[in-house]
Amino acid sequence: MKNNRIALTFLIVAAATGLLFAAAPANLPGDNDKETCVIKVEGMTCSYCAKTVETTLNKEAGVSSVELDLATGLATVTYDKEKTTPEKIAQNVTKKTYFESEVVKDETRVKSE
Repeated sequence: MKNNRIALTFLIVAAATGLLFAAAPANLPGDNDKETCVIKVEGMTCSYCAKTVETTLNKEAGVSSVELDLATGLATVTYDKEKTTPEKIAQNVTKKTYFESEVVKDETRVKSE
């Protein structure tokens, strides 16, 4: 009975932390429309500021992932080029969070299979 509890606890923890099924399919539909840009966000001073910007970016139509560095103020954004543009993303961050933002790098690197 004790071994069953340990095994069940392990499975719950593993599932919650993403240890199980962590690998994503290599070729997702629509991956060829993905591009990456870097947006500079001015004025973030704390983790709450960063979370606000990150949440705003993740809610943008077409944005599939966001990596935000509070220390540098840089957000690396992967987006669907058919649904949005880097300029539109930066404008919406400024409009919705009141932090000044601008596109500093537009990588036209299309993710491949």
